Amino acid sequence: MASGLYVDSSVIWPDDFEVISSFNRTGYADLYWGYRIYQGATIGVDGSGTLIQEVIVASTYWGGGIDETYAYFSGYNGSFSFSPPNSGATDYQIKYFFVCQGYNTSTGGSGGGFTVSFGVSVPSISASKNVNVVELTNDGIQVATSPNRYIKLQRNDNAAISVLESKGFMSLIGDSSNTILQLSGTTGGTAIDIAASTGKIAMNGNSIELGSGAITWNPGSNAGIITTYVDGGVRPAIILTNVGSPGGGTIRGMEISLSTWRVGRNTSARRFKEEIEDWQHPSILDAINNVPIRTYYWKIDKDAETRPQQIGIIAEELEAGGLEEYVDYDWFEDPDNPEGPKKWMTSGIAKQELVFVLWKAVQELSQKVKDLENKLNS
Repeated sequence: MASGLYVDSSVIWPDDFEVISSFNRTGYADLYWGYRIYQGATIGVDGSGTLIQEVIVASTYWGGGIDETYAYFSGYNGSFSFSPPNSGATDYQIKYFFVCQGYNTSTGGSGGGFTVSFGVSVPSISASKNVNVVELTNDGIQVATSPNRYIKLQRNDNAAISVLESKGFMSLIGDSSNTILQLSGTTGGTAIDIAASTGKIAMNGNSIELGSGAITWNPGSNAGIITTYVDGGVRPAIILTNVGSPGGGTIRGMEISLSTWRVGRNTSARRFKEEIEDWQHPSILDAINNVPIRTYYWKIDKDAETRPQQIGIIAEELEAGGLEEYVDYDWFEDPDNPEGPKKWMTSGIAKQELVFVLWKAVQELSQKVKDLENKLNS
């Protein structure tokens, strides 16, 4: 046996059997039997060796008397367990023993006899290692509840043997900062922290390498993908395909590609589209004229040393101007009632699509110019 806890919860020893049979004998005898476990590869028939454990399985007595008298051992249905104390010794042996101590004399009647016999058969014990055990041995530390659920910290300088080995589901609960896992390098200050509260992996300046595979989220028909893009060279790209927010907000499909130096969609080919029709707007020029171009600063930059001025459109004004289909919406905290339910509010604008709105406006202006030229020429 190697080190570890050995358990068999359904050991069945033989049923009742006779150990003393006497006739016209009186006296008294104590009887017991069990098993002893010795450490060592060779155990002498005299029981020599280092005794590790002794277990008495059954005991009884004989009281004698006139005519026929007997003593029996009852069967045993229980468990066998053994935990070797020395992990350096891998050889242990089980020996069975029977003891009968006492005396007997004749009752004076005619005839008589006294017989002691022990013929127990050895049961088959199928022991399971790593069951309900907490061990600290020369080989390391082991905590186990079954052969399929255990954790081992192994004491071994062999680089091919892992320091930590486990089997079964593991749950890691973080500290007050909700960092549930940290992987540290061989030098100080290098680590990977995985935080449950934010869902972030902090790399401390290191990087995550992406080979020929891809990192995906929201799998299915509307998947987001970080992958490589082949266009005269392999470079990383981030592709968002019509991914919607949890609250039903508008997040449009787009691609960020270093290989083509662009931010935009890459699905303009006719083969990707159907039900193609000319787009019309009842008053596109009026709508554009109703939306002013503004300059502004981002609030998030208010403490920055340099605060660049921005130029663009305000989403609410685009909505009021009659071009609400190019406004993005999502659920946000209500500024007038922060503790109340979230509110469906404007989020941003679809800048890429607005390019084609302006395209349409230029077409209408071009047609107006042609109409005016025709009138002047006539």
